[in-house]
Amino acid sequence: MKQMELWVVNIRDIGSEVCWGDLMPILSDRDYARILNYRQSSDKLRFLVGRILIRTLAIKTAGTVKVSLGIMAEGKPYFVGKDMPFFNLSHSEDFVVLAFGKVPVGVDVEHIRSIEIADYESWLTKKEREEITDGSNPFTTFFRIWTMREAFAKLDGRGIGIYDDVRVRQTYKSTGAQFRVFFEKDYILTVCASQIPHQLAPKIFTPSQWREILILNQLFKS
Repeated sequence: MKQMELWVVNIRDIGSEVCWGDLMPILSDRDYARILNYRQSSDKLRFLVGRILIRTLAIKTAGTVKVSLGIMAEGKPYFVGKDMPFFNLSHSEDFVVLAFGKVPVGVDVEHIRSIEIADYESWLTKKEREEITDGSNPFTTFFRIWTMREAFAKLDGRGIGIYDDVRVRQTYKSTGAQFRVFFEKDYILTVCASQIPHQLAPKIFTPSQWREILILNQLFKS
């Protein structure tokens, strides 16, 4: 296993490759119950793609999907067992992203779009507000800052609530954690870990590669 990898699926590219009748049976009973709770088909698809990526990681690492998933108190999942990779999942609109590797990792993806930045000012430091205001593209700057925060919070495991503490807002960039930011189309992906290899780059699955993943998953029933 490489030190770290970053898998990316654009569901617009692979939506036609998803056959619900074939894929629903491979889910665990718990995941099957969860997916039924989603009302929007887009939410169901993002959840399903995320679960398939996690299953694929288990298959490629352990040769089985019979790998237990533990859940931290804050809701962050992890593989139970020796020699299993750390992983973290994120999604935003069309993109589903799985980061994994030999060290704990946090990842966040966001669609860069027009928003009311003023609604988030209380979450930003004075320096961050100035950076957004002075930049040539305030929305790109905002989402770079936001995804860095999210990725760090997911690495930490406690979630975005850690920023209720003003001290964390001001110091999270100086904790020694590394960040790597990628841009794909109009999306921004940020990875956070104690060590990030220089050669890390997103692996974006093509429709044919996604078909291979689906075939692999259909061979391994839950």
